[in-house]
Amino acid sequence: MRLREALDGPLLSVLLVTGLFRASQNAAQTTLSLIGHEVLHYSPSLIGASATVVGLTSAIASIAIAGRLRPYQLKSGVISSLLLGAVSILLFYLASNLGEFLIASVLLGISGGLAMPTLATLSTTSRRISPARGVAAYTASLSASLALGPFYETFLLKSTHENSQLALLAFIPMPVVGVVLLASFYRGVAEKRSGARAKVGALKIRESAPIRLAISAQLLYQAPFVAVVAFGALLAKYSFGTSSSTAQLGFTVFFVFSFSSRIVLLWKPDVLSPTTLLKTSSMLTIVGVVMLATTHGVALFMISMAILGIPHGVTYPVSLALLAKWTSPETRTRANAALSSVTSFVGVLLPLVLGLIAARFGYQTMIMVVLLPVLTLSVTVLRSSEEKLSRQVVQPN
Repeated sequence: MRLREALDGPLLSVLLVTGLFRASQNAAQTTLSLIGHEVLHYSPSLIGASATVVGLTSAIASIAIAGRLRPYQLKSGVISSLLLGAVSILLFYLASNLGEFLIASVLLGISGGLAMPTLATLSTTSRRISPARGVAAYTASLSASLALGPFYETFLLKSTHENSQLALLAFIPMPVVGVVLLASFYRGVAEKRSGARAKVGALKIRESAPIRLAISAQLLYQAPFVAVVAFGALLAKYSFGTSSSTAQLGFTVFFVFSFSSRIVLLWKPDVLSPTTLLKTSSMLTIVGVVMLATTHGVALFMISMAILGIPHGVTYPVSLALLAKWTSPETRTRANAALSSVTSFVGVLLPLVLGLIAARFGYQTMIMVVLLPVLTLSVTVLRSSEEKLSRQVVQPN
């Protein structure tokens, strides 16, 4: 079946909701610092603490809330996350003191932690498209929203004369429209299993090779990704001798290659086996990190960013596809939540450690340190095989 024919109303609504939610969430995350500094006049350390609050509450919400949802509760979970996201944006707009600012940060974190794993699971429930292609479409929607959202916010900031609160407020319609779309067009598991009473099955990560592989692959790539996002512009400027605008162009190259990789997976989800894709991604990650840590010059910086963009585009959808294939419907959301929470915790803790290393030893030494967890985790990925995975399928107790 062609992809165009498979994109029926329910799946298309999930993809649109994913894009709308991620665009509004990313706008809040990136505008949080502007509001804190320019409007409320908070110190960088206080703004950093609020960003940490967002990450921690997101990780906790993934495990404590999203991971406990039954299949028929997923739709309600996404709608709740959209409403929480809208409320958090409104509170950021109205915030006039630290308490309101932190409450908005907490709600933003809960919203993200609840939405991402549940939307990932919903993308695998269509009967007209394979789970692998479903998660590829889901991650492509994420990439598209991350590319288009900042352009929209740039226009809003110019239109409002750099009023960050007013620009962020203009994103409120996105989660609201998402609620309407999901309520109107998505039925699936949420409607058909509304009377279910079975408990969510226990998820034993240590006993599941597919889940261990998915988490290892995601952690392997998350370390350099966090380093690049947090310090990539400074690395480009002070280690590769680029201008600030050229450094931003490097991020454009990165996300273009990432998005292109996800489009390929959406078009040909079975082009290679999941283990082969993850092994290839791990090798590309090692090459990209080594280049960032040891080379110089604008051209090599751009090549490094392009190389790292490919595993960024491949690792997350393939990890989600592994979970969709090797977990039961009862445990799938919990597996997705575990993957999401691990990613959130790394995003919270690693920048603090890397910042200390960069301040003491420099940015390229910091990147070289990132290579240590990458090499360690690559052992698990490179030793994986389809045969080993097929022996273990997670079933509910």
